[in-house]
Amino acid sequence: MKLTKQELLGLRDMISKTSMKTIEKYKQLNEVNLNGEVLILGDSMVEYLNPEMYLPGFNIINRGVAGATTESLLNSFEDITKNINPSKIFISIGSNDLVLLESKPEEAVKGLEKVLLKIKSKFPNAQVFYLSTTPVIKEGHKLYKKIYVAGRTN
Repeated sequence: MKLTKQELLGLRDMISKTSMKTIEKYKQLNEVNLNGEVLILGDSMVEYLNPEMYLPGFNIINRGVAGATTESLLNSFEDITKNINPSKIFISIGSNDLVLLESKPEEAVKGLEKVLLKIKSKFPNAQVFYLSTTPVIKEGHKLYKKIYVAGRTN
């Protein structure tokens, strides 16, 4: 079930406020040179990942921003990645484009291509891995939340 215009505007506003705080936090953390072996970029699936718990022993810098779209990631790219020099980059982005930007799948892919070009431009020697778009729960499932799925389908 798609969000109404009012729900979409409210969601965009809430995400704008919370993502600004997250990006400000990253700007402060990036004041020193960070030579993490692995950089992970993306949306809420990345931001809420706890690398220390699930990937102990790896030197991971998490720069996920809940609600991020390919557009917002490009706009905040320098703030998020300043002074980071990874050898590997994992990225999970694009799903929110379908809801927040009301993009067609082809448009979301074009946004992803722009992000990948930006990454390769800034980090030419890093290996880049795209993580598959996160599947969503079907409407009617007991765990379905309209605000999170917002009309997306697999």
